[in-house]
Amino acid sequence: MIKRLILLIALILIGDYFISYSSNYEAMAQERMKFARQQTGDIEIAVVRHATDPTYLNGILLAAKQINQRPGKLIGRSIRIHAETGQPTIEKSMRTIRRIVSNPRIVAVLGHRRSNIAIPASVIYERSQVIFLPSFSTANSLTGHQFKYLFRMMPNTQILAGQQSSVANALGYQRIVILYARDSVSRELAFLFEDAAIKRGIKIIKRASFFRGEDKDYRAIISQFDLAAFDAIYIAADETTGARMAQQLREMGLSQPIIGSDSLAHDSYNQIAGVEAANRTIVPTIFKPNTHSQIQTTFIKQYQKEYGEPPNLKAAQGYDSLNLLATAIAQAESTLGPTLSSTLHYMPAWVGVTGIHAFDQDGELRGKKYFFQVWRDGKLVNLPGIHKFYLLDRFAKGLKAQHGENHPLTNFREVFKRRMHEDDHKTYRLDLAHELIRFKRIGIIYEDTESGRKQAHYYLLKELAKRKNIQMIECQVDLSLSDEKEKEKKLTECYGNLSVNIDALLTPSYYTSAHNPDFIQQLDAALSIYQIPSISIDQHSRTGDASIILNRSTDDISSNESHTMKNIRAYHGLLKNIKIHEFYDQITSLPNIKINLDDLQNDGIPDQPILDISTDVYLH
Repeated sequence: MIKRLILLIALILIGDYFISYSSNYEAMAQERMKFARQQTGDIEIAVVRHATDPTYLNGILLAAKQINQRPGKLIGRSIRIHAETGQPTIEKSMRTIRRIVSNPRIVAVLGHRRSNIAIPASVIYERSQVIFLPSFSTANSLTGHQFKYLFRMMPNTQILAGQQSSVANALGYQRIVILYARDSVSRELAFLFEDAAIKRGIKIIKRASFFRGEDKDYRAIISQFDLAAFDAIYIAADETTGARMAQQLREMGLSQPIIGSDSLAHDSYNQIAGVEAANRTIVPTIFKPNTHSQIQTTFIKQYQKEYGEPPNLKAAQGYDSLNLLATAIAQAESTLGPTLSSTLHYMPAWVGVTGIHAFDQDGELRGKKYFFQVWRDGKLVNLPGIHKFYLLDRFAKGLKAQHGENHPLTNFREVFKRRMHEDDHKTYRLDLAHELIRFKRIGIIYEDTESGRKQAHYYLLKELAKRKNIQMIECQVDLSLSDEKEKEKKLTECYGNLSVNIDALLTPSYYTSAHNPDFIQQLDAALSIYQIPSISIDQHSRTGDASIILNRSTDDISSNESHTMKNIRAYHGLLKNIKIHEFYDQITSLPNIKINLDDLQNDGIPDQPILDISTDVYLH
């Protein structure tokens, strides 16, 4: 009902234009289809860029350049970008939108940063059969209208609010004040956060709304709760308004941490609020460079070479938007609107530099998640690991939705918060791997000695097999053989015998078979022929050809003591009702999961559990 009302408001906003040109929409769509059927000429894509920030467009131009340099380009054709400058209101944007939809050669449009523009614009693009990938719109009301040509590129406000409430809970916050600007997106986010926080047992002490604006005086609002006991302040507002609110909060002596909407991650928030006032403001981001991610490190290197500076979130989002669209065009082997729309809706999950992407029937984005950062002395500092609590909850919720509420399921969020022996941790990591790919017959290769069994995790797997009613299929190899050729022959025989009887393999530890780890990698890769995923829980495992690698330490919390302390200091002044060493134990105990998505998809593993867990690193 609410989404229908929003759509009606969008039609009112574009009223005269919609009425004047509605008779032309069908003709525009037909012209577009007619041109697409010719399958000739450049593939033309419109980009609505920010008026002063070129980074979103730069990411798209880099992707276009790389695609055009491929031997076959994109279905034998080059990409051509039409860059348009975005406007602050829908009224001022109408001429640009009209120009885009009137060009029958334009296949898709990327951009329109603000939800108040993206929502009404989506109506016009839908009627004109133009694929629309809005870059940064988070409003829930963007989707849900049964549109065929709209595909969200940012996780919506419900996901953001859910993740923020999980962060608040993990940091120990029990009492929160909510402040929000009186625009539809901020209001929606604040209400969703309140609902999510209450479900986690967090008490909302006060809530207040305020008008947007640079010169507003919010002291009267602040004075209503400045004596109340609370742990944190939640602010949903644009960067300018949020900065003024933060500034006045600090001036009136309120030093509690601020949890802010994504707008408060902009540099202008820190500049307007001032470094001291912005300090300890927790904000979301969808792009966090990870040195363990090959796709990210390659992108960062190429972007820096092209533009002389590292990419930011906007550049990464632009890069992903065009590459995702290009992947769909390649799979569809067409730019025909209905064909491309169907491909985007039903194509397998796709991984870009900002994470994993998939779409439901309404074009709602699935899988992608937020990371979190905090403003410290004028810079954004990563908060390592804290996003994973929410993902473990979402993963469990998805499993119960799939298998029923009575499905016996380990409470992974609570389990991994506990301090435990490494062997227990490995058992739970195996348990998590089982829930991800639901194997029933798992193979294990080991040397028939006590130390060989321990190194191969034989006893851990046996315990899990008994608890989960899994069949454990064994193969023994004498790894002490001095003849490498003979040892490789025995290992090959093991792999061959197991491959006809198992649906997963606990890959031998690289330390167990340290004589030739590359050979083990080759054998693991050969399993893909039989559609058998391989699992590694070895703490020191190399990112070889295992389908899933699970270990204990997060990529962000280094085993190097000085690096660890530097990362954990990011949480200084943010924790409440929890001691720093207890929080450190929780963060470092979280599972670090690396997934080879191509392998698992080839093995017939469903995307949904992988989308729910939304791991940070994908292997290639």
